[in-house]
Amino acid sequence: MPTQNHLSYRRWAVYAAIFGLCVFLPSMAWAQDTGDAAVDISTKLDQFWVVIAASLVFFMQAGFLAFEVGAVRRKNTSATAMKNLGDWVMMNLIFFLVGYGVMFGASQGGIVGSSLFFAQGFEPGDGPQQWEWIQLLFQIAFAGTAATIVSGAMAERTTFKAYLLFTVTLAAVIYPVFGHWVWNSEGWLAKLGFMDFAGASVVHMVGAVAALVGVRMVGPRLGRYSRDGSMTKLEVNSSAWSALGVVILWFGWWGFNGGSVMRFNSEVVPIIINTNIAGATAAMIGFFHCQVLQGGQHSEEKFLGSALGGLVAITAAANVVSPASAFAIGAIAALIHNYSYDLILRRLHLDDVVAASPVHGFCGLWGILCIPLFAREGTLAAGNIASQMGVQMIGAAVCIVWTGTTSFIFFKLIQVTVGLRVSPIREIRGLGIGEEAHIEAAADPELDQILADSGSYVPPAQDMQAGMHGDRY
Repeated sequence: MPTQNHLSYRRWAVYAAIFGLCVFLPSMAWAQDTGDAAVDISTKLDQFWVVIAASLVFFMQAGFLAFEVGAVRRKNTSATAMKNLGDWVMMNLIFFLVGYGVMFGASQGGIVGSSLFFAQGFEPGDGPQQWEWIQLLFQIAFAGTAATIVSGAMAERTTFKAYLLFTVTLAAVIYPVFGHWVWNSEGWLAKLGFMDFAGASVVHMVGAVAALVGVRMVGPRLGRYSRDGSMTKLEVNSSAWSALGVVILWFGWWGFNGGSVMRFNSEVVPIIINTNIAGATAAMIGFFHCQVLQGGQHSEEKFLGSALGGLVAITAAANVVSPASAFAIGAIAALIHNYSYDLILRRLHLDDVVAASPVHGFCGLWGILCIPLFAREGTLAAGNIASQMGVQMIGAAVCIVWTGTTSFIFFKLIQVTVGLRVSPIREIRGLGIGEEAHIEAAADPELDQILADSGSYVPPAQDMQAGMHGDRY
């Protein structure tokens, strides 16, 4: 039978247990709440960073505008600026209505998406719903970049309405279909293991190939090439504006590459560092290569273009390479840019006003193919260097064929319906967005006199209207 002391001890033990429960249970609940709050704060920080990154990518539109306004002649600065605004407006709307669903909707055989049109199924709220809206915003900003590449390449002789019509097709079909193959988890190239971190092919190569097709079809600017094929240096509005454009674009690239992680984690800053190293290295190598080995020809254009080419190249691999590899990727991108610049503009006589093809096309291709060579061990989606190189080559070839073929079809449709090119006299006087006319067949005395004074050659008007040219002009 228990004694009085034993009963007293038991009583105090019960009191202690009750006290412990009163003290520690709330503490445990508070700790759980604190943990949940920490997770919530981390998620909000991730979301906030991606919104900031999307804003930086949008700000790149200002960089493209400044770069292009600096590269064209003063008489065409207003029209060039308006085209940059116009492609953002059209890409924004069409990609929201159609393109996003084609790109990220439920996959049909790994070819095309079939949902999320008009943001259907998106509901306001936290958690997964909030991420859906943020993903849409980020991808809209990306889509605008692809369209702007075309604008600069075809500047100073393309009609405003023709350019806007092509932007519609780029936003609804060309860009999102290839993007579905690469960035939709069910896309057929994604399943092969094709790697493109932030869009060296999806954004830059698509824009560059489309631009190259457009440049070939619309023909060079009047006076750009003489009868003997020599290239005439046309006065630019301001190299200072172009340099400002490069700085803005570079800043935007922090969001372009750093935001593609879609989280604010330990990868973000190294990715931005890799981006900076590649851009700076390319600019330095590109400038000195031009000065020492290319006679200093087009040194300003190659200095600025090499910087952008390095940024484009690292876009594909910024998350899987070291800073030393980023240096090498940027250095090689500079050489590729400088040689492709001469190839496109001087040898093939394709009048790419802002050298979009060397920057976004050739350097984008290098960015895709360099991944197996420089990626850290264990990061190759296809498993080994040989397999990954094969997949990367397939993806790059598909990008070129798909974009080139569809761009030609859509440009041709625009050409035979509303026309691609402004009239010669309008090109001489300077472009606008409300008074561009089709090519007139009738001779114009002012045009004839200007061409005679400048020594420029222009083919028959009907050939220009068709967008074809036998002799270079």
